Amino acid sequence: MSYRAVIRSGREALPEPAHEGENYVFVLSGRLGLRLGKVTYITRKGESLFFRAEQEYAFSNKGKRPVDFLWIKASGR
Repeated sequence: MSYRAVIRSGREALPEPAHEGENYVFVLSGRLGLRLGKVTYITRKGESLFFRAEQEYAFSNKGKRPVDFLWIKASGR
């Protein structure tokens, strides 16, 4: 499944539960935070992330403007 998502400044999306599968994220604009377990990664426009969804994760906006990103979820086998 693929999505285009926007998160307003200072907001965090609801956590996604752990599941089998992989995720790919590409940031179109803004600064995206990814909380993966206890670690938070921050990406900017033009950067991407790839991660396995074996633990709970949540996206957030780490900038002053909306963050716009593409999110592709691939389910497990």
